[in-house]
Amino acid sequence: MKPKTVTDENRVIVNTIATSRTLHDIISKVTDNGKNVLDPSTLDDLEQDLYISLLHDPKLPRLWEKQEINYYMARMVLNNLISTLSPYARTYLKFRSLSDPIPDESTGLEEIDS
Repeated sequence: MKPKTVTDENRVIVNTIATSRTLHDIISKVTDNGKNVLDPSTLDDLEQDLYISLLHDPKLPRLWEKQEINYYMARMVLNNLISTLSPYARTYLKFRSLSDPIPDESTGLEEIDS
């Protein structure tokens, strides 16, 4: 299987999206600033994974030209958040659910999520 290539055009578009914080803002809106997700601490990881996906997406230039990129990114965010088979769910949420909590260094007690 041939690895996906990253074009210069995709690099420029993703850099523009990252600099303007557009994807970050979309994630914040979709998740109500992290209130509507199981683990808000993983949202930065989700954002980084989506940048990687966008870099390799051959449809990105066409979506950018047609000004449909925001809708596309919102759909990517939703798909990753609601699917149990998404890369985000498999990589971060599944790991979090199978791992032990990290003890609080100041007290030596485990933090309890509420």
